[in-house]
Amino acid sequence: MPRLLAALGVPDIITLPSGQHLPGMEALCILLRRLAYPNRLADLVRIFRRPASTLSRTINYMAHWLHQRHGRLLYWDSERINANVMQAYAAAVNRKGAPLPNCIGFIDGTVRPLCRPSRHQRQLYNGHKRQHAIKFQSVMAPDGLIIHLSRPFPGRRAHSVYEVGQENGVERFA
Repeated sequence: MPRLLAALGVPDIITLPSGQHLPGMEALCILLRRLAYPNRLADLVRIFRRPASTLSRTINYMAHWLHQRHGRLLYWDSERINANVMQAYAAAVNRKGAPLPNCIGFIDGTVRPLCRPSRHQRQLYNGHKRQHAIKFQSVMAPDGLIIHLSRPFPGRRAHSVYEVGQENGVERFA
């Protein structure tokens, strides 16, 4: 955890907009625990011994802070994923017997269940899973890293959210 804290650049003390102060390590742990599935805010109250309102504010603040600081890396890390790396990924996949010589990753879809919403029920209802949900899709590289993550989509959307385009002669996901 200390290495993750340093790599993300989380400050020693987090000051929430409400004026509350928390250690950066605790704020990161609160966010990570909330993102682990399944759990609820009430579960975090017992673990961190803080009021639900403080936990909720911390989760929202940390998610926003991390997205502002590192969000660009979720969509496409052009510094790390370049033409040479993509060629190496394609070669690794091809060596394992894939019929396509230019496959650099694998699409992974995740359906995250939600409580039944009071509005937009039809858009969020996933008939396949028979629950209200939002969907995320990502591209996972052969080394196990997620190299592209899409925004959330309504649970009823059934088709792929990726569109392939050309940029500088290299196919990439939009």
